[in-house]
Amino acid sequence: MKYYWITVLVEFAILGSVLSYGEDCRNSADHLQIIADEFTLYNVSTSRPNFICTNMSLPSMNTTYSSVLIQYHVWNSNLTASLYYTPRREYAIRGDHIGLLWRMNSYQQDVQSYVALTEPNMTATEALILYTPLNSSVPVPGSCNMETNPELNPNLNIHYQVENVLINVTFSLANVGFDKNPPDCDSSAPKRSVLRYDFYIMFIPWNMYSKDSLFGELKKMMTVEGIMKHGRKIHMFGKNDKLELRLAMFNGRGVILNTIVRNSITGAMSPYIPRVTYACGNSHGSLCYGRVQPLYGIVFAAAMIIGAVMCFTGHHFFHAELLFFGYLPFCLFSIMILSANTSLSQPVILAMALVFGIPGGLMWVALWWRWGYVLPIMMWVSLTLGFLLSAIVFFTPFGNLNVWYRSLAYGMAYMCGVMIVPVILIVFTKLLSMLACAAWGSYLVIAAISYYSGGVLHYIVLNVIHRSYIPGYSEAYVIVPMNPVDYFLIGVWFVLIVAGVLVQRRLTRGRRDFPLCGFKERLLKRNHEKALRNRTRFEDRERQAQRPMEDPTATLNAAEMNDNDRDPLIVVD
Repeated sequence: MKYYWITVLVEFAILGSVLSYGEDCRNSADHLQIIADEFTLYNVSTSRPNFICTNMSLPSMNTTYSSVLIQYHVWNSNLTASLYYTPRREYAIRGDHIGLLWRMNSYQQDVQSYVALTEPNMTATEALILYTPLNSSVPVPGSCNMETNPELNPNLNIHYQVENVLINVTFSLANVGFDKNPPDCDSSAPKRSVLRYDFYIMFIPWNMYSKDSLFGELKKMMTVEGIMKHGRKIHMFGKNDKLELRLAMFNGRGVILNTIVRNSITGAMSPYIPRVTYACGNSHGSLCYGRVQPLYGIVFAAAMIIGAVMCFTGHHFFHAELLFFGYLPFCLFSIMILSANTSLSQPVILAMALVFGIPGGLMWVALWWRWGYVLPIMMWVSLTLGFLLSAIVFFTPFGNLNVWYRSLAYGMAYMCGVMIVPVILIVFTKLLSMLACAAWGSYLVIAAISYYSGGVLHYIVLNVIHRSYIPGYSEAYVIVPMNPVDYFLIGVWFVLIVAGVLVQRRLTRGRRDFPLCGFKERLLKRNHEKALRNRTRFEDRERQAQRPMEDPTATLNAAEMNDNDRDPLIVVD
């Protein structure tokens, strides 16, 4: 297989209305002739009104080629492409990364296509074009499209779900290669049963949104060799599988998707048309990168401050720890329940969950104040820490195993991860308390930094929340696009956990492991005060008992005494 690259700089001066599906370019003078004699790289600059007709002549084309795969890629606009003079709706494709499949006739040497800008406010764009002749032994991608127009559709279709959190990728069936007439596209055709489809992805390097970087990365995913070298294979479709795949997205992180269809017997392969998405509703992603929504920005800023306090002083201020671990689970569960059972927007749900978490925190503080049982409190804290541990595990490739597609299996495995923490650490209550404060507090700090810097670590908990309410998310691949910032934050996270435990241990040295609950402390204080009062009363009685008895006659007036009342004077010689 040979690949022919043509990079065309097409500058369109919009003089009237843009191309519509009903206009005809047959008699147009705006015709771009591309002669692919040596199949080299072309850079053509021209000024064309409205639309441009592209004719690619292949003088060396022989009868072994059955079709030609044509690709169009633009950076920040949309194109309308068609193989026919009149690009009607049933024959045209519109988008920023589109492709056409030209079925060759015997001894045909010309391949024609028609392309135009469809954005009314765009006057120029640069298009990257690649056409790939396919011989008779190579599978023909998208040549058995029986659902949508056009009939030959080698494009990948992307459908966004729930604020671009999840995408659903579909593509049309391929057919085996042919010499003259294409084989039947019936699903029971034995020839088509040998075809397999390998789905690949490649993330665009972090913080790269320019046109040159996009085209440079696209070239790696437009040919079979480039896809297999630079792409990451995540799924293989068999002969009876539905050609549909779900993929979790990360806002602002560009990803290139493509599929290779191969003959499992001969090994012949051909690519589909790659698609690019940034999961933010923008073709090149720069408008969504680094965009901080006011509500989320405030929430993450507050989370960073609270997390720093909890990381280093959580166990020292034990009542603040109780408030935190009561508030956090109630807030997370409120988000899950409201998202699954209401149609409210995510900012509204977040605001409501922030309010609903307050009663949970206050309730947990009240329970401790009244009874002060350490084990139940630490059991709840350990489960919260286990929730974070399981979220981390299922954020790794371990979470992409097919067995987790079933909600029951996923839920049981997730709860096993949650229960590991109390099973191991419940006997070390003080260490458990300090570790939970350090782990969750440092995660809030790291999550806030990740959100502001365009990382992905704040998706660790969001991944669990998304699975709880987004239909089909359980079957989605969660491929994490790690970047240097994320690796740095992971290291900082580990350091913060260790430092947080050590600082808390230092602050609580010489103190009892857990303070008394408020009710018992108040009861002891009241009993102590009562004991002091009783002691004071007892001492008063003791002092009164030890005072000498007074002679009642001593108070008599000496003048009133007679001689009989006086003591006789005894004179001793």
